[in-house]
Amino acid sequence: MDRAPRLGLDILGDTLDWPFFEERHRAFAAALADWAGTHLAGLPHTQVDAACRARVAAPGAAGFLRAAVPAAYGGLSDRLDVRTLCLAREILAAHDGLADFSFAMQGLGTGAISLAGPEEMKRRILPEVAAGRHIAAFALSEKEAGSDVAAMATTAAPDGGDHVRIDGEKSWISNGGIADHYVVFARSGEAPGAPSTVSETAGGRTEAAATWGWSARGATPDVEAPAPPRRGATSRPPPARGPPTPARPSPG
Repeated sequence: MDRAPRLGLDILGDTLDWPFFEERHRAFAAALADWAGTHLAGLPHTQVDAACRARVAAPGAAGFLRAAVPAAYGGLSDRLDVRTLCLAREILAAHDGLADFSFAMQGLGTGAISLAGPEEMKRRILPEVAAGRHIAAFALSEKEAGSDVAAMATTAAPDGGDHVRIDGEKSWISNGGIADHYVVFARSGEAPGAPSTVSETAGGRTEAAATWGWSARGATPDVEAPAPPRRGATSRPPPARGPPTPARPSPG
């Protein structure tokens, strides 16, 4: 059955009539709904990595990923606008679940950079993310620490003046294996909060990615990375764990 006639703005019902939506939100929603109905069905579906790349490149080229970064770096709004992000995800999910996932990951994988990254990093990464030329990844979960972030065991320790040494294992890394940068969460001390680090690729893979074997999980035995911006440190020592699982090659 042809579903196209009911995948315009009708999918939002009376949502856009709510008082906290402005004309700019209505215009964005109308443009995205029209674009999604016209373009998403024609993107590749048979190979997962290619499908994800296409669902970053296409909306990026059309300007819709600009909603995921601040205006100073090519985005739509001075600050990330939650209303725009919610509308984008609602519309994309109605058309193509993987398109919604890809959009969400561009934001999740750059949120720490937008909020706390150094200016040089923001200017280097965020415009590429907004244009769909740079794929973001988010590495938080571990085998024994998913929603329980306080149980995270991966550590980041200073190693010289300008590097940290990351040691641990991450699991279920969204965009693992195809991303251009990874925001990696790790413990680094004994104060409240969970810091993150950013690892970037060179020639399609980071040193860390090559060592970790990004399929669905990745071991990070003694990976050296440039010292990142950090937000806080950890509130308690990491739980005891065994040696990291050997890296497994990414399928395909």
